[in-house]
Parts: sequence; C-alpha cells; structure tokens
Amino acid sequence: MTVRRPATALAVSALGAALLVGAAPAPSSAASATSAVATALAPSAVAGVPKVGQCYRYTVKQSGASASPTAPVACSAPHTAWTYFVGAFTGRAARIASPTSLQLDRPAMAACYAKRVAVFGSSVHLTRIRFAWFVPTPAQWAKGARFFRCDAVAEVGASSYELLPQRLPSVLASSAGRERLRACARTATGVRVPCTLSHDARAVAWLTLASRTAPYPGPAAVEPLVRSRCTAALAALPGAPALAWYSWPMAASWSAGHHVATCFAADPPAPTG
Repeated sequence: MTVRRPATALAVSALGAALLVGAAPAPSSAASATSAVATALAPSAVAGVPKVGQCYRYTVKQSGASASPTAPVACSAPHTAWTYFVGAFTGRAARIASPTSLQLDRPAMAACYAKRVAVFGSSVHLTRIRFAWFVPTPAQWAKGARFFRCDAVAEVGASSYELLPQRLPSVLASSAGRERLRACARTATGVRVPCTLSHDARAVAWLTLASRTAPYPGPAAVEPLVRSRCTAALAALPGAPALAWYSWPMAASWSAGHHVATCFAADPPAPTG
C-alpha cells in the first residue's frame, strides 16, 4: 500500500499499567478467534476470501502491499506467514470507495493487535512475532468484499522474515517454542534478531504502559516513561539484569490500541563489580 504504515512499527532506544513477566496464559484456538466474524464473511461470493490457518511466503517489502502479494502455499512447504485472524470491516470503514483508504488502517490494526495476543498468548510480546495485514483488491472491494487478513510473521532484522514452523500456535504454546522465537537485539543498529545470531540484548519483560483508551503521551513523555518502567521491571527480576534496550509503540500503533513496551536485558550479562 503506497500510504500504508508498517504494522510492526516500534520506537526503540539503546542505552550506553502492570508488569507481566514469565509464563503467559495458554493461547486460545484460532478457530474461536474468528467466530465473531464468521457470519459477516459467510455471505460473500467473492473469490479469494482468506481463511484462518492458511500459509503464505512473501518478503518484508511485499508485506507493504495493500492486497495479498502472493497466493497461499501449503503449510508443509516453506512459508513466512500464517493467517491467524480474518475480520470484516463494518460501519464507516465498509462504506469507503477504495480499499487503499487510510480509514482502514486503524480498525484493521486494532483487531490484528488484539487477536495476536488472543491467539498466541501474552508472551508473544517477548518474541519476534509481528503481523502483516491485507485488504481486498479494488476489484474484490467493488464486488462487496470487506475482509481484512492478519498474518503472523517473524522478524529477522529489519529486512527479512524467518521461515515459520508448522503449527505455529502449538509451537508458541511451549516454552521451547517461545524461546526459539524470542527476540534478541543488536542495539547499535536497533534491529531484532534471533537469539542464535550475534546480539547484545535479550527480551526479558513486557509491560502495559496505559489503558487501551489512554491518549498517546507523545514522544517526549513516552521514552522516559518506558525507560523508568523497564529499569524497575528488570530490577525486580532474579539477578537484576542490566537494562540494555527497550521498545515502545509509535503514535499510529498506540492509536490502534497497542500500548505495550518490551524491555531487553544485556546479553551476555554486563559485568558487575
């Protein structure tokens, strides 16, 4: 989409509400997450309506497209995306003339953020799992299609996605699977990478900065808030690891209801004494 904001946009900072750390509730099923929109999607006779559980293979660059840049592939084949939610635009968003309108950004992003946690569990905040979202083509929209699709993707730096394992929700339901997809970072360049690659920080805690209805505090206020909250969070962890990096949602993500910051500890741990 030519005017689309990236769904994965975060502000990050390198260093020289409630804290929730550790095990998260078990992920809910993807099927139950879509039950609320099943009725809205069922009457559509438009070809190409996506389904939860489909897999795709596309690049970071391709994920900036408005409509799906590729056709589904077998989930047993190499793939970089897994559809975890399919929703339907309603109200004013459903009445716009073109599916490239910015009026679609907020409702789609809000649903994708909320359903990502509902499907994968809150510990997804410590992983590299982000999302890409897509809307109908202009031709589909003209025929009445009003769906949007939320895909889970795993960042590898700023310019590539990792090939996903089969049965992604089951993988993330296990501690070993979450560790496999845990976010580590290279603070000098500000990118998230697998922890198996060179890095100097590891995601160890996440925290909610404000209620879903709270207004964006602005960049001048949010950065020191995140730094102080992350410092306190890590001080409460065993061994009180040193804070090395942190990330928080930018204004567009905040307006869509994403108010979570992630705190990264130095890894390997910084020397003490």
